Parts: sequence; C-alpha cells; structure tokens
Amino acid sequence: MYSKFFQNKTILITGSSQGIGETILSMLVNYSCNIIMVTRKKSNIYNENKNIKNINCDFLEENSLIKSLELNSIDPNSIDYAILCAGTKIDNRLNRNEDYMKTLKVNLLANVNFCHWIKDYKAHTLIVSSLGRYHGMKFSNGYNSSKAALSIFVESLIFDQKLLNKKATFSLIEPGLVRTGMIKDSILVKIFGVSKHYAAKKILESLVKRRTFVAFPLFFRIVTFIFSNISLTLKLKFLKYLKMND
Repeated sequence: MYSKFFQNKTILITGSSQGIGETILSMLVNYSCNIIMVTRKKSNIYNENKNIKNINCDFLEENSLIKSLELNSIDPNSIDYAILCAGTKIDNRLNRNEDYMKTLKVNLLANVNFCHWIKDYKAHTLIVSSLGRYHGMKFSNGYNSSKAALSIFVESLIFDQKLLNKKATFSLIEPGLVRTGMIKDSILVKIFGVSKHYAAKKILESLVKRRTFVAFPLFFRIVTFIFSNISLTLKLKFLKYLKMND
C-alpha cells in the first residue's frame, strides 16, 4: 500500500521488540526501506534481513539512545522517519519513588533527548503518547503524568520548530486503550480497546499523510474528554462502579 512512500527510506523505531512498535516493524519489513530497530536486548527475529539494523540500549541509563546511535555511527541526517513507541507502565499502588523515576526516564526523558538530537535535521518524527495524559487514573500516577509531560513537550516543540523555520518536523500520536502486554484485561479494555494491528495502521497512515496530531479511537477520545471534565467526586464514583463490576 505504501511501497513507493517508504522505498529507500531509513526509519528508526523504538520499542520495536513488543507491542505497537513490534507490529509497526512487522508491517515495514514488507517494504523496501532500511530500518533501525531499537530494542533493550539483542533481537534475533530479523537476523537474515540485511535492511534491518538492531541497536540496543537501556532507556533507564542517561541518554542511552543517543549514545547507542552514535556508537553505531548513525548520523541524525541519515534518518528520514522516526517512530518513538518505547514506553512502560508500572502499577504505582506501592507508591515507590524508583518506579516513578523509571517511568519518567522511559516515557519522557528518552523521547525528549532523541527529539533534541534530531531537531536540526531533515527527519519527521512521530512520538507516541497516550490519551491517558488528560486525566489521573488509579495506580497510574507515573504513567499518566509522564504522558502528560510528553504530550505538552511535543506540542511545544512543534510550535518552536514552525516558528524557527526548522527542517525537522514532529507529530503527536495519542492512542486510547490498545491491547498490548502493557495493560491488563478489564471491562474498559473489552469495551474501548483496539488491537495492536489497528493502532499500527493508524500510526503508519498518519506518518504517510504527515498529520501533526492523531488521537484514536474516536469514541474513546470522546469518553476521555467527558471523563476529564467531570468532577473528581464523580470520577471516584465511576471507578468504584468499575471495581464492583470487574
């Protein structure tokens, strides 16, 4: 479908060993493009594919992605597109500071560092945030707040790049509930959840069409808007109801 668009292009994908990133990667291998596959550990899945280069880094280490790219002699000007999918979600019911720090490093700081590294070059970068950035949720202090910070950073960066006439462009992607290993099965996921394949298709479509902002699915976006604008008392009642019906 997008064979001409991706032909001979170099695309970097973070979080490409699982979830949405892995699904996007499995779609892109069908095109004649060069892929920089960023994973925490060495992956053997696409060893025989000469067009895929596997870069390893641990986002918990400071500036690890940039260090790994430079160590592998990857120049920012060689990247045409980047899709930043790496993320983590830790249950915060134990209220541990180290869990918050891990979440911020992976969901926010790794993305911020990459965007600063690439912002003076030609690439177009998609940053995957979440519709969860609009409100708090039970045991999700770290995740939701990190996504809120990430979305606001990307929005501000898009403004700055435009006003300063910079070549690099950025897009913000905000999925709702996507059925990955990151979220547990619940009544909300059953009603509003979408598949990894659906999410990957929407993200690639937004890349091809250069959409600056994409949030999906539409119905869950509407529900998120309503939930974000009701009182905290009503939110607590709603959460209690969900717990009773889990």
